[in-house]
Amino acid sequence: MPSQPSDGAGVVRGLLLGLQRPEFLTMSQWAEKEFVLSAEGSAEPGRYYVSRAEYQRGMLDAVSDPGVKEVVFKTSAQVGKTTVLLIAIGYTAHHAPAPMLLIEPTLEMAEAFSKERLEPAIRDVPAMARVFPPEKSRSSGNTLRHKKFPGGFIALAGANSPTSLRMRAIKIVLADEVDAYPVSAGTEGDPVELARQRTQTFYDAKLVAASTPTHKGSSKIDRMFEESDKRYFMVPCPECSTFQRLVWEQVRWTKGKPETAYYECPHCGCPMEDHEIKRAVRYGHWKAHAPFNGRAGFHISALYSPWRQLPELVAMYERAVGFTDRMQAFVNNVLGEVWEGEVSGTVEAKQLYERREPIPPRTVPERAGLLTAGVDVQHDRLEVQVSAWGIEDERWLLEHVQIFGDPNGPLPWRQLEEYLLQPWEHAGAGGHELPIEVVAIDSGGWHTQKVYDFCAKHILAGRLWWPIKGISGWGKPIWKRSNIALKGGVRLFLVGVDDAKASVYASLAVDKPGPGYVHIPDTWDMERLERLTVERVRTTTDQRGFVRREWFKPEGARNEEFDCAVYALAARKSVQVDMAARLEYLNKPPAPAIDGAAIARMFAR
Repeated sequence: MPSQPSDGAGVVRGLLLGLQRPEFLTMSQWAEKEFVLSAEGSAEPGRYYVSRAEYQRGMLDAVSDPGVKEVVFKTSAQVGKTTVLLIAIGYTAHHAPAPMLLIEPTLEMAEAFSKERLEPAIRDVPAMARVFPPEKSRSSGNTLRHKKFPGGFIALAGANSPTSLRMRAIKIVLADEVDAYPVSAGTEGDPVELARQRTQTFYDAKLVAASTPTHKGSSKIDRMFEESDKRYFMVPCPECSTFQRLVWEQVRWTKGKPETAYYECPHCGCPMEDHEIKRAVRYGHWKAHAPFNGRAGFHISALYSPWRQLPELVAMYERAVGFTDRMQAFVNNVLGEVWEGEVSGTVEAKQLYERREPIPPRTVPERAGLLTAGVDVQHDRLEVQVSAWGIEDERWLLEHVQIFGDPNGPLPWRQLEEYLLQPWEHAGAGGHELPIEVVAIDSGGWHTQKVYDFCAKHILAGRLWWPIKGISGWGKPIWKRSNIALKGGVRLFLVGVDDAKASVYASLAVDKPGPGYVHIPDTWDMERLERLTVERVRTTTDQRGFVRREWFKPEGARNEEFDCAVYALAARKSVQVDMAARLEYLNKPPAPAIDGAAIARMFAR
């Protein structure tokens, strides 16, 4: 008979087995092995398959990646964000126990999440049911806002309640719908920062922030995403195999017929219908668009969602056109983007006329330290506008002049040179004069070569008088050096006019002097102000379904003041100035003159 192992050998074997660490699983691996979708929160209850929404794989694995300190989910609605958070809770409780804190915008929402999403998950996911106490076992640490498990707990808090954020040490913070958080939890500051402070004792602490974005400038999730490595999900074209990010601008349809919607590959023009998009998503991957700094950021829109159909999204868009509230909901909840507001109608000439102020002629105000000019070339004249700039781009529209004459001849260019070379008096105590430091001259219309020749002459003389050309398209930089070399090695500069115009309008809408405010001189009449505010933005869809957001002006209307204001802004963007130091110098009184006779008397014997 074979010998039986001794009792001592069995004890050693048991000890060795006890020392073995459990198999490490990424969060997506754990989810496919253990997670179950509850009927209360899913249209497809049952076993979870990450391939159903392939983009969730990278989102989940970033949460379990020890090299990632912060994870940011900037998403549209209905892409499975809440499922990702529930899986994170289940994974941590069952596979990597640690103290957790889930923050909802309010205590009421935290309790609703506990009842409607977390407790069904604990009930339906066997791995979670094994580690969480039964629902009625209150004495075991299971309450609506605090649930224990071996090695940790999950506390649920409201961002509006500083008391609920004062927890013990936390390793993992899950911040849900951060754009709905109040600016401050009571009087104690930003709720996300308060929660982050609770993680200081853990070297491997992690913050996961998720939200649908809201308004440009005030969106917490947008700011956090911009500070991350900015990952977008890239999918392959079924025709040319080029990987690309899905964007709304490539959606095509016949106006009034959402059922004709398809997605056009920008590389080969291949049309992708809804089922082809969903197939492509299964073969997609995340790609970072900024260096990794410990923060992994993910942006995903409803275009990728397996639960949304392209014709449905197009129908939503058509219902939103012309209605600001609907369009904002579409941009936020379908595209997962911040709402920048309608430029149209934000500024009217009458508003600017009523806030005009006296500005002495050819004088730079004390709070300004830089002069730029924008020049528009017409067939029979040159239009010139001079702006003064202060701290954080507070702006004074000082003067707008017309120089008449055929730009084919030398006279208007000679007069322009004389005008631009004249220094301006600074109102500060230093008694200084300021030159017009940077000039941007439009070369894209009339008399292109004349503009090149004029600028080349003065650039060779050391002056920053640049030829520019406007380029359309949203998201283009306001000031960019082109690859086009002109005579004498002079470079042409490109101006992203769509964003530059939006920036001018946004500044004109600022209603209090200070950063970004535009001062209007009382010498500007209503007619001039109407030319400054004549352009508007409109969103159109043509017969082929192409969607465009574009600037336009009424037929026959003039807009030279607006164009020159845009060019002067571009000139401002071309230079870096320590404005505080410059203003200190300009406003410092000169030292008193030395009295030679008095000094002589001091040394006389």
